[in-house]
Amino acid sequence: MSDLGRVFITGGSGLVGRHLLPGLTERAERVYCLTRDPERARQLLPAGVDLIKSDPTQPGPWQQTAGTCATVINLAGDPVAIGALRSGTGVLDTFFSGALDEIRIWDHARTQTEI
Repeated sequence: MSDLGRVFITGGSGLVGRHLLPGLTERAERVYCLTRDPERARQLLPAGVDLIKSDPTQPGPWQQTAGTCATVINLAGDPVAIGALRSGTGVLDTFFSGALDEIRIWDHARTQTEI
């Protein structure tokens, strides 16, 4: 099922991201994960996640990818926002516009029960 469209996530190999990504890969059309260390991330993350190697504190092609996604989830914190501000590309708007989708994802996950 692909009801989330394309999703871009930072901090995907962290404590929260590792647990969020399996569900995202099942529900999203495509999932991109920004990482400084793709080899480590590949060991931690489910198959089907497209890894993008980059430094989130610096402008780069990762911002264009994020700009093409319906949902952007920032679990890395302030460094990504700083990088987006430095670029002047307006990709920070993508982070804010994806916030409602992120809230819906968390709300949906919170209300689900496992049997």
